Amino acid sequence: MVFDKTREETTCVVCGDQAFGRHYGASACNGCKGFFRRSVWNKRSYKCRFSGSCVIEKERRNACRSCRLKKCFAAGLNPRAVQSERDCNTKRDCSVKRSNGTPNGDLPSCSSSTGIQTTCIKDETDELSCFNTRLDQSAAILVELEHRIMTRVDNAAEESPSAHTRLSVPFSTAFKNPALITRRTPLIITGEQIAKLEDAMQDYRRVFVLYTDWLREFSEFAIFSSEDQ
Repeated sequence: MVFDKTREETTCVVCGDQAFGRHYGASACNGCKGFFRRSVWNKRSYKCRFSGSCVIEKERRNACRSCRLKKCFAAGLNPRAVQSERDCNTKRDCSVKRSNGTPNGDLPSCSSSTGIQTTCIKDETDELSCFNTRLDQSAAILVELEHRIMTRVDNAAEESPSAHTRLSVPFSTAFKNPALITRRTPLIITGEQIAKLEDAMQDYRRVFVLYTDWLREFSEFAIFSSEDQ
């Protein structure tokens, strides 16, 4: 069997993402490299919510930290290399001071990890910043969507369907035409009076319309067939 060494060196052995060289004894992407380093440095212990056999791949490598760390070990990432790097970085300052006292001012070899640490910190910061940006964008979309749906009302001049009409409408028809159940009235979430039976039934009808409005705001819902909807 012939192995493609070039592919091995450029593919993360943990998640399959693009790797830029070997880290801690194996080819790993910046994400898995940073995750493994933080886990070892902080002596993290994770617990899988499932059977301990989650699939770790690029698109969902953050879904289960327990299985991801387990795969890091299985793929050959060496925790001793992480610890050595940390020890070297801890001693860097005093080593630099000693080297400044020499005629040529040469730095000890262990100070070369400074660049690695700087790159790691930058990678983690960029990754976190990108994640927070996507999170803020998603939250803004949902807030705008909620406001649009919750404030939607029908023309007050239109009459609400009669009880006879509501009872004779099949569910599938009502689902596609919620106005046959009730008009969209302003939503009042504060308690203003003791609800009677008719009030409770009207709330149920209004929630039904609200539910269908929410579904139709998602573009993915339109992809389904009528039966699936």
